[in-house]
Amino acid sequence: MTVSSPLKVLRLDIGADQSRDLHARSEGQLYWLEQGAIFCRSDRFHWLTAPRQLTWIPPGCQHDARPLSTVRGVLLHLREDLTFVLPKEPVALEPHRLLEATLLRLIELCPESDWLERHEHLLQVFLWEAREATPLRQRLPMPHDPRLLRMANSLWRAPESNPGLDALALEYGFSRRTLTRKFMQETGASLSQWTQHAKLLRALELLAANESVSSAAFGVGYQSVSTFCAVFKQVFGMSPGDYKRRFLNR
Repeated sequence: MTVSSPLKVLRLDIGADQSRDLHARSEGQLYWLEQGAIFCRSDRFHWLTAPRQLTWIPPGCQHDARPLSTVRGVLLHLREDLTFVLPKEPVALEPHRLLEATLLRLIELCPESDWLERHEHLLQVFLWEAREATPLRQRLPMPHDPRLLRMANSLWRAPESNPGLDALALEYGFSRRTLTRKFMQETGASLSQWTQHAKLLRALELLAANESVSSAAFGVGYQSVSTFCAVFKQVFGMSPGDYKRRFLNR
């Protein structure tokens, strides 16, 4: 039995690019990379996707996906009615072996002109396995409040800066206590936790662009490479050098 395909696959082979305005699509999107890295942002999160990771972007989600280097992989467009089992927010996922194998098989089958019932069964397995995949920790929440968002964007653009809490409160018109409380309410993290994570994400960008570990450390405001490496390993479970070798220089 043949039916219309609920899945479309676009092969990616593109170079580094600039950010664009946020935009949305009616279908869900899944990025799967074989080489390179993509920096993604939505109106709520910033994150990075590296090889052998999945990025899920739900239907209607305002987003931008910017290659940081030469990228090869696939972009899957998934019909909206099949996305209900997947997360309602964008997320990067670490696929396990069954999920990866199912995905690769779907990619092989998709160019066929007829979408068979057995393909549908395989897609359902993929969707349910994707639901169980482990979310990666490199997602940075962004606040809603306009002043907090301006502050967060400023810290994001200048990761090497280390303004104190009092200076930020004065610049953006908060009391120290209000800034601390509102930022925690809107991001789920303290300002110091958020700033540290923002620095690490910016460091991932630099590593993806083939910067050295020391350049990445100093570029995001660390005074000590060893401290940077220790914090990086605590958050991502591997050293910056291992991350670069494993994901970004495959």
